[in-house]
Amino acid sequence: MKYEQGAPGAFGLAAGGPAFAVAGFAGTSSLRDQSLAAGFDYSIRPTWLTDFRFGFFRYRVFVNPNGVGTSPAKDAGIPGLNNDSYYTSGMPHFVLNGTGGLSFGYSLTVNSCNCPLNQQENEFQWVSNTTHVVGNHSIKFGVDWRHGQNLRVPSDSHRSGQLTFDATTTQGPNGGGLGLASFLLGQVNSFTRYVSNSTEAAERQNRLFSYVQDTWKITPKLTMNIGMRWEIYFPQYVNGKDNGGFQNLSTGEVMVTGENGVSMNGNVKTGLTHFAPRIGLAYQLDPKTVIRTGYGRSYDVGVFGVSYGHNVTQNLPVLANQSLNPSQPWL
Repeated sequence: MKYEQGAPGAFGLAAGGPAFAVAGFAGTSSLRDQSLAAGFDYSIRPTWLTDFRFGFFRYRVFVNPNGVGTSPAKDAGIPGLNNDSYYTSGMPHFVLNGTGGLSFGYSLTVNSCNCPLNQQENEFQWVSNTTHVVGNHSIKFGVDWRHGQNLRVPSDSHRSGQLTFDATTTQGPNGGGLGLASFLLGQVNSFTRYVSNSTEAAERQNRLFSYVQDTWKITPKLTMNIGMRWEIYFPQYVNGKDNGGFQNLSTGEVMVTGENGVSMNGNVKTGLTHFAPRIGLAYQLDPKTVIRTGYGRSYDVGVFGVSYGHNVTQNLPVLANQSLNPSQPWL
């Protein structure tokens, strides 16, 4: 599946500004989802059945401002904003507060454009299940192995800069002042942007799940199911030296991968105690009524960990959120 969206800002493609669209988006977005699955079933013996499945999915999204590849700030004589032809290209976000104020350019706050954004997720999966029937027992066991890859280069603060101009810079002893006047004088009240030391820092992770269960037909009307699942989440690691930062909670320091004895996974140990037991009972009162009860334990990797928890590459030394303010807000 492929989705594409493009919309200009209120001041055109190059200048951007507030969006016309209902969703409030200006810029270009290209999203593509791909998946593949293949498998087979094999009857080893009349009482033994096995299956195997391979799966793959890819999620890829690019979000860009209109005017990517241009350098309007550099062309206007503003140094240090348009520093390359892609990530820091295009119109910065300018905010003029106060009377006659306006916003133009591209950013999350002006037109919901987290741009440029480059995100690519891949997952490879190998699954096998085997069933053995013995009398009134149906025993089943299996293994699920997954290898994931993730790259995310965000722009929560626009990489060519977000510049705010307030009236305080040009106001007098009795107040007044204009954000527009501060803008014309080039007096910035606050400046933020995302800065990356690497745009190729990516995460990798392996996950191994296994289980065994027995479905026991105790009587024609009573069935019990009992099983155990074992989940192993191997430590997430990065794809190279200096491509990740793991915070040490005891010292407050950031441990950089590949430096001072820090491995690619931040020296994190694998947890081997994630056992999840399950038990269930089903009783058939009559042909139309069945009563069921059960208990089970499960593990959740969290909202941002379902595919990836990508804080190690969204942290120093890979990514920084630069924020600057003048020592005093007036001339």
